Amino acid sequence: MDVKGRLPPAGDSGDESTRPIVEFWNQVRVCDATGQTSWEILEPLERQVTECLVRRRPRDLDRAASLTALAMILIAGQGEP
Repeated sequence: MDVKGRLPPAGDSGDESTRPIVEFWNQVRVCDATGQTSWEILEPLERQVTECLVRRRPRDLDRAASLTALAMILIAGQGEP
């Protein structure tokens, strides 16, 4: 993880099951694509996802996937934070 708290590149995740989560967050950062929301809302979600991926317990990986899905919904403008 770098200074800004970004997730590691997908190849560094060590687990193919986390690849889509890592790639999603990295692409959102690279494209700065916050859609209908803002980084003020997304950064806490990204931080929680990173913490879950570091712990790597099954329930934490499930939580990382759920938080990522919430971020997708917020970006699409279909939910509230």
